[in-house]
Amino acid sequence: MTVSKLPLAVTIARLIFGPLFVLCFYIGVSAPDFLYIYVGALGYTASALTDMVDGYLARRLNSVTELGARLDPATDIINRVVGLLALDALGITPWWLFLAYAALVGQYALDTWRLKSWTFTLAKSSFGRYLAVAYDVIIAAAMIQMVIVGTTTGPYILPSFIYIALAGATVIFITDRNRSLFIS
Repeated sequence: MTVSKLPLAVTIARLIFGPLFVLCFYIGVSAPDFLYIYVGALGYTASALTDMVDGYLARRLNSVTELGARLDPATDIINRVVGLLALDALGITPWWLFLAYAALVGQYALDTWRLKSWTFTLAKSSFGRYLAVAYDVIIAAAMIQMVIVGTTTGPYILPSFIYIALAGATVIFITDRNRSLFIS
C-alpha cells in the first residue's frame, strides 16, 4: 500500500471496525463482560478520533479522492447510528437522542438533494461540524462511563441535560438551516 492510499485505508478501517466495536460493547454490557466493554468503548473512541485523521492525511498527502470524500461522511453516519441504537437498546441514552440524530441525517440528505450532488454538505458548516463531533463525544463518553463506573447497571454519570442540550442544538441547527423555507 502506498502512503497516498493511507487516508482511504483509515476510512475503510473505520467503516469496518466502528460497528464491530459497538457490537463488542453491546455484547459486553449484555453479558456482562468488562473485557468486551473496554474493547468496545476504547475502540469506538479510537474510531471517532481517527475521523479527524483521515481527512487531514488526505489533504496533507494531497491524496483526496472522490471515493474518500463520499465514504468518510457515510462512515461517520453509520458509526453514529449504530452507536446510538446500541446505547438506546441498552437503556444508556434516551430514545429521542437517536431521533434527533436521525433528523440531522435527514438534513444531510436534504442538503445533498438541494445541491444536486452526492457528497454530504452539512459538515462544511462550522456548527454542523461541531454538532457531529458532539455526537461522537457523547457516544464515546456514554460508553466510557461504563468503564469508569465499573458496572453495567449504572448509575450513569452523564446527566440528562447533556442529551437535552445536544438534541436542542440539533433542532436549532436544522431550523436555522431551513429558515428560508419558512420565511417568505
